[in-house]
Formats: sequence, structure tokens, C-alpha cells
Amino acid sequence: MMQAGRAGHVPHQDHDGPLHPLVPLPGADEWLTDLCVDQTDPFFFDHPLDHVPGMLLVCAMAETVRGLDGLPASSRVKAVVNFRAMPELRPELALLAGPAQEGRRGLRVLQGTSVVADGSVVVLSRARGGWEAEPPSGAAPGAAAGAAGGSAGGSGAGAGTGTGTEPAGGSGAVARAEEVPTGSADPAGARGVHGTRGGHDDTGDQARATLVHRTRPENVMIGEPATVEAGITAAVLLPPPGHALRGPHPGSRPVEALIEAGRQLSVWLSHRLGGWPPDTRILWLKLTADLPAALPSSLRVALHWQSGHIPDDRARVRFDVIAGGGVKVGSLVYVSKAMRPAEYARFRAEAQIEARAGGRVGDRTHVRPQAPAEPPARVSAPAPVQTPAQAPVQPNPYRSAV
Repeated sequence: MMQAGRAGHVPHQDHDGPLHPLVPLPGADEWLTDLCVDQTDPFFFDHPLDHVPGMLLVCAMAETVRGLDGLPASSRVKAVVNFRAMPELRPELALLAGPAQEGRRGLRVLQGTSVVADGSVVVLSRARGGWEAEPPSGAAPGAAAGAAGGSAGGSGAGAGTGTGTEPAGGSGAVARAEEVPTGSADPAGARGVHGTRGGHDDTGDQARATLVHRTRPENVMIGEPATVEAGITAAVLLPPPGHALRGPHPGSRPVEALIEAGRQLSVWLSHRLGGWPPDTRILWLKLTADLPAALPSSLRVALHWQSGHIPDDRARVRFDVIAGGGVKVGSLVYVSKAMRPAEYARFRAEAQIEARAGGRVGDRTHVRPQAPAEPPARVSAPAPVQTPAQAPVQPNPYRSAV
């Protein structure tokens, strides 16, 4: 992994990841790097794509924060990521990390002179909100780690759907794990939810790959979701050795793996409960996360969704991250939009025409037949080269497909 950086010091990267080495910008407490877009990567390009997937941007941001600020196992991560445009396979992408201000670090992913994604991350120490594996009040000793012999991972986050430059939970922190109000149900051990899976350091059922938009079984990160008293629960599965989401620290689950598990469950819910057809393109608009930086890989973890309505064309879903015997340790929120194949094809055709003409890439919000479209972001003439700090954020442009 990239080791924690300091002013004037280039963090070292000693594992394969989505980033080239970070380079400090002269005269500023900012760092710049190019993203590695390897279309042969078996995870990021699990199936053919005509764009750079949103998870590659998320992983690049997480790796940057890990390199510059460090992610101690006892810390928490609060983050918001806005997907402002669909990143094309070319030209190359760059990531700009701003200075850490009061513990908050801003991040931008750039393509040319335009921002395709941005966000902010806060890393909280244990004293200000780190996770501790404690059983809920009144639980039997060891309940929180009752399934420690299993190997399911979990992730969490929480926030709203505003413009999203503030991490979930405001300035406050989750000081300790809390019990999930699901009565006697144990979401992490619900019927049909398994913490282990063959070939991935675990055994048991996994969700159907097509329902989470994956083709390779090793890339499915959730168990088959199950109905419990208060909603839907799915175990978070452990990536196999050598997987892009395995993380730099043996014995722990990186935040990237938890975020991908939540993304997959949000897609599953959209298809199974929202009625979105199997060929629907699901566009990732926003992510909000409040997660332990490194849950033990031996700890049984699940994602729990409180039952609610999923609209026909746009969804906002929130998951609680449940560890052991029902202890809430974090949350995740995903905002996404559905697009039918013909609509998506029209959008992509327009984006490619703009790219060839030298305009910005993929910045239209919606392409809706038989309905008024939102005003597209104005495509300006080719502009002089700008510094990363000057790169414009397009108002409400199109997002990343998953």
C-alpha cells in the first residue's frame, strides 16, 4: 500500500492498485496522480464497459486517503462521493487530493479540464469515533463476535441526498457500535444468509451474479439476500486472495470491499423489489459512507435494508452495517438512476460525438424520450489548459454507470 505521506514526501506504493504514485504539487499542500485504467482487470472490468466504472474511482480515492492520511484499524471513515459525469476510457483520468483542513480532505477526479467525480473524506481516530467490537447492551458475552468463526465482511455509511460535500453525520461521530432495533432477529445470521463462501475463503450461497451486475463468481460480494422481520439482509462475503478488494492488510476488510458489497445489494434491490428489468443500466449518482476503517475479516458482517419503496427510475437506499450478533457498526447510502438500453445508447452516442468534437465528456443529465429533459450542461469550446484546482465542476451532469 501507499504509506502515509507528509509535506514534501511522496508516499510509496508497493501493491498493484488503480493509482500511479502520488506527486506533490509545487507550492501547495496538494497531490496529483494518474489513474490506472486496465481494461483487462478481472474486477473493475468484470464485463465489457464503454466507460470507467465508478468503483475504480472509489478505490482510487480510498487508496489516496490511505496513502496520505493513513487508515488505522481503529479509525472510522466518513465520506461523500458525487459522480458528476461518466468518465470515458480516454483520455486518462487524474486524481487531485486537496489539503487536509480540520481533518477533512477534498478529492477530485479529472478528465481533461472537467471534474467527473468529487468528494470529501474524514478519518476519525478511536477517541473520536473508532469502532470497537462490543456486544450490544444486555447481550450475552461474546454475542457481537458470535460468528467470528465465519468469514463475512460488512460495510456501512449514512447520509442524505443533497449536494453532498459533507460526510454523513455532520461533525459528529459514532462513538461506539449500537444495537440494531430489529427485535430478536439477528440480521447477520438470518435464514438464507451465510457468512462464508467456497472459493472466497468461505462457503455457502451467494447472490445471483446477474442481479448484481457481475459475471465472475469471485466478484460477487454479497450472499443471497434474505427476508427478515424488518427488511432485507445479506451477508458481506470475503474477497478471495489476490482480489482487487482484498486490501493491503491481511486479516481485515478494507472500506472498498464494504462499499462494493453495498453497491451490489442496492442493484439487487432495484431489480428484485423495484421491478427494474434485467437489462436496465443503473447509473450511480452519489455515495455516502460511515464505516470502520478495517473490520476484522474473521467477524461475521451483514448489510440490512429497512423495507421501503423503490421508485421506477431512481432509488435512494440506505443500509445498516451489522456485525456479529446484531451490532450496528456503520451505514451506507446509495443514490442511483435507471436508464433503459435505448435511452442509454442515445446518451452514449451523444457523449462520444462531444468527445470527438473536443467538448467535455458525458456531461448530459438525462436523455428521456416522451418527457422533458433537464437542461444539459453547456458544452464550451476547447479552453486553454487549466490547473487541476481550476477545473470546473459541471452543474448536475451525467453520472457513472455500474
